[in-house]
Amino acid sequence: METKKGLPFSASMPPTRVVKVALKQANVFTLLILICSVVPSSSAECPSACFCDTEVQYVSCVGDSIGHVPRDLPRSSERLELRSFAVEALSQATLAGVAALKELKLQQSQTRAIEDGALSGLALLQRLDLSQNALENLTLGTFQGLQTLKYLDLSSNQLAHIDGAFSGLGSLEQLNLRNNLLLQLNTYTFAGLRRMQYLNLDSNLISSLELRLSFFGSRLQYIDASHVGLGRVPPSLTRYVRDLRLGRNNISRIALGDLDSYPHLGLLVLDDNAIEDVEDDALGRQEYLARLRLNGNRLTRVPLNLPATLVALYIEENLISRLEPHSFPGLSNLEQLFLQRNMIENISEDALSDLVKLKTLDLQANLIQVLPNYVFSNLSELQTLDISQNPLRTLAPQCFQGLEALQTLKISRVANRVEFEEYVFDPLKNLTKLEMYDSSKLVADIINSTRTLHGLRNVEELNLMHNKLTRLRLDFPAFFPKMKVFKVGGNAFHCSSDVRWFSDWIKTSSIQFYSSYSIRCASPVTLQFKPIMLLKEEDFNEATAVTTLASQGRPSVIVKRVPLSTEAASCFKRPNDNCSFRAFSGNGIHS
Repeated sequence: METKKGLPFSASMPPTRVVKVALKQANVFTLLILICSVVPSSSAECPSACFCDTEVQYVSCVGDSIGHVPRDLPRSSERLELRSFAVEALSQATLAGVAALKELKLQQSQTRAIEDGALSGLALLQRLDLSQNALENLTLGTFQGLQTLKYLDLSSNQLAHIDGAFSGLGSLEQLNLRNNLLLQLNTYTFAGLRRMQYLNLDSNLISSLELRLSFFGSRLQYIDASHVGLGRVPPSLTRYVRDLRLGRNNISRIALGDLDSYPHLGLLVLDDNAIEDVEDDALGRQEYLARLRLNGNRLTRVPLNLPATLVALYIEENLISRLEPHSFPGLSNLEQLFLQRNMIENISEDALSDLVKLKTLDLQANLIQVLPNYVFSNLSELQTLDISQNPLRTLAPQCFQGLEALQTLKISRVANRVEFEEYVFDPLKNLTKLEMYDSSKLVADIINSTRTLHGLRNVEELNLMHNKLTRLRLDFPAFFPKMKVFKVGGNAFHCSSDVRWFSDWIKTSSIQFYSSYSIRCASPVTLQFKPIMLLKEEDFNEATAVTTLASQGRPSVIVKRVPLSTEAASCFKRPNDNCSFRAFSGNGIHS
């Protein structure tokens, strides 16, 4: 096309001039094409192997573990995720043209090495995730040019040598080295990391940590040295750490003075070691410790002189067999206590008396047979109590005395018949959630006791699943006027006419019947597995007939009158060799 002067469009001609000429010489359709060709696009094209957001700033590409990273990555990318490509060595060419990146994830790509300077063009990068690769070594030039990087994830690689690799990362705050092959650390390992706050060394091969990390100053607050083979608490990493995790090591004892180098701890994790003893007052000088985890050890008693600042104490899966009087002295601020899966048989009446602010108590899966009178009498703020999976035989008449604030009570998976007084639940004035899953004998006795049910009138959520129930008493809903959620599936209801009211209740009530289609008939055989909420009037008639026949010792077979198919009717009139059982299938016999 030519202009009025017969000259072709010049590349240097302003876009507005081109449009004016087009208005004079082209129709509207040609004009639209011209505008599209002259005005630059506001968005880049998304590669075929990727997903991009509308602004092409977030780009996610997933390969087949064989192909290479797309070469036409959008220059507008700010967040780039590359997963399952074949990138054995990361080079500058791999990430050419994406200098605007602020976040990069390169995972599951079999990457063994990073060439020096490969990332130097990403000056704006703040988050880098290279986890789940096969990296073996890092060098001084690996992270060259990443002065703004704050988060670095190198977990699940095969790193054995990293000394000096972080020297240029002056802005780095979080470093994850979990699940590598690191054998030892020295002062040069973390040189340059002046702003470090989070360090994860979990699941390496470090058998001891004698390294002082004082050069981090007061910034380093989180250290995870779990599953690295430690035989004792590291003597002094940095005194300002708030969160110290030493789980899954080989520590057998916590002695007096072991933790004196960590005066600012707020959380201490010692789970899954082989700790048999915590020396008295070994933790008593921790003035800020709020959460202590000692799960999965070999403790036979509750450690004494624990910090008064504790809010949560976890001593699950140990060997504690008895709670003596005043087992928790001084823990007046404790709100959560977890003692599940120990071997506790006896609880002294005063064992828990010091826990005046306790809100959650988990005693499930112990060996408790008797819940004594007044055992919880000082726990006036307790909101949740779990005594499930114990071989309970007796609930003493006043065992729940003092639990005015209790909202949730769990007594699930109790196999024995439990002896209790009818008024045992009366002190639980604010109980709104009661779970008695798979406790068939206990549940049967409670349902059959009108007086006991009166003590549960404030319950809003009730779990009676898997209790071999064959029926519910007709007045059952009247005992739970505040019910909002009812879990009663997995039982063995007999669907005679006695269950009609239950079916109507499910259909018309505002109560939420949890997994309502799992509330099914178990008998008679004609209704087996049918959801109770789908029962119809004829089902009740049929069920009643079956029950009557069975009670008379006659075979429980029901013959229904239904219209015969044309083929079946013809066979009745003129039997012949072409008649088959198929002609009558579905036309009358149901057993």
